[in-house]
Amino acid sequence: MGVDIGAIVEGGTGVGMTIAGVLAQQETQDKINAHRDTRVDYTIPGSIEEQLALLRQRSQQGLPGEDLIAGQIQQGTAQGVAASREAATSAADLLGATTNLYSTQTQNLTDLQIASARAKSQNQLDLAQGLGTHAQYQDKAFTYNEAIPYQTRMNELMGIQQGNWDMITGGIATIADSGANYSSSTEDGALSF
Repeated sequence: MGVDIGAIVEGGTGVGMTIAGVLAQQETQDKINAHRDTRVDYTIPGSIEEQLALLRQRSQQGLPGEDLIAGQIQQGTAQGVAASREAATSAADLLGATTNLYSTQTQNLTDLQIASARAKSQNQLDLAQGLGTHAQYQDKAFTYNEAIPYQTRMNELMGIQQGNWDMITGGIATIADSGANYSSSTEDGALSF
């Protein structure tokens, strides 16, 4: 009965393969962890945040300077009434001029309110569009910061798991082959050195 050196070497190779595979897996995992620590998170650009804040503020406003314009309309009416008092020759003239001035003021203030409502409506539409743009950036941030890292980590773990499985099955197969070679060499009665 002889010792089959080839089978022993083959068995040793299987054990060495398994050990080398385990060490390689650990080294790869260390590199993956180091790389993950250097990953930069995506942040929504500050200009988008500023734009959204401005749009929110503007969405509650009508025409810029609306109060100033209304004051000017009312001041013009008051000056017209004062001038009418001085120029009127009768109570009827004064009443007619005053009625006309207040009618014009009412029409101008109504037009101003309509223009302000349109401006506010446009500002709210701009806000809605800004929110849509902001949502796209939030979605992008989620994709880069959450979804991709999760999927990448799952792929890494599956690769490591597959590598571990390949090492185990390869090592077992090599050990089994060496055992088979050893037993067949002992049955033949051949000595191998």
